[in-house]
Amino acid sequence: MKTVLTLSVLLGAFALTAWATEPAPATTAPASQPTSRPVVSIFYEHSYPPPGMKESRRLIIAVYADGTLRWSDDQAMGGAPYRAAHVSPERVTRLLDDLHALGFFTDPDVAHHRISYGPDASYTVLAAERGDARQRLASWHDPAPRGSLIVTEHGLSAIQPGQPVPQASPSYQRFTQVWAQARKLIYDVLPTAEEPLDKRVFDVGREARKAPRE
Repeated sequence: MKTVLTLSVLLGAFALTAWATEPAPATTAPASQPTSRPVVSIFYEHSYPPPGMKESRRLIIAVYADGTLRWSDDQAMGGAPYRAAHVSPERVTRLLDDLHALGFFTDPDVAHHRISYGPDASYTVLAAERGDARQRLASWHDPAPRGSLIVTEHGLSAIQPGQPVPQASPSYQRFTQVWAQARKLIYDVLPTAEEPLDKRVFDVGREARKAPRE
């Protein structure tokens, strides 16, 4: 009996050791998902989505560290359907370096106005990460409101016909300047070259056919 008990304990210990040292099953990301995290994104936060709108947070463009790109054709408010492409990781690094040189991460005027929207308002977010440097700007000046309304650093104002637009402070001018230049830098990452069109697509179904054999 003692021998049986000892053998059972040894077998149990062996099984436990094998289970503990067995490598965890490998997991892979779905084919539709990038394998790295996003480092740059622009999206639109809709405070009160209209009926039928399924996306209150609407992606405009996202850039991943591995070069994966996702973007919407609607550059103002984003939303599905989304396009996809891929650039080199070095191109993403250059984008982040360009944003750093612009002052996106470090400019005090940019940081001062990084939250620029009123209560319950919709706004656009422009965010990026470069190593330990992180910046998230949220503003309602882009896209610009329609009609006689304008956005200033003090809020939303109505301008009557012929009334001059209030002069923004140098600090706010710097913020909107960096914002606009940063958006351009991000969109410059999108591939511009297109595959040449195969003109044969217009001939499908029109080629001469041999007479069927009897």
